[in-house]
Amino acid sequence: MILDPILPEKFLIREIEGECQQETEIRANLALSRLDAKISLLRTRMQRYEEKFNSIDTAMITEISERTSGQIEEKLQGLWKQATKREEEKSATIWLKQDEWFQIYEASYGD
Repeated sequence: MILDPILPEKFLIREIEGECQQETEIRANLALSRLDAKISLLRTRMQRYEEKFNSIDTAMITEISERTSGQIEEKLQGLWKQATKREEEKSATIWLKQDEWFQIYEASYGD
């Protein structure tokens, strides 16, 4: 077991005066199990959200194709693709900033 893991605050265990070492280890293992469960849940949600966004994208392109044609169709589809790409890039930028912060935090943890 990791003696001093970097965990989010809500997963940290607090010292209980008079508690035996075995009980502390059990609670620490429970905290790690809860963290693993949370990570699994987030990964599952990620897949579901990706599928949802892809279906919305497909539905929007289909809707544009059904209601328009020619240059208008091409223009609207182009605008839709530009807008979604811009939002994806914004999300990626936010993630990179957060990831960088976590990397620095992890490297300097305990200093």
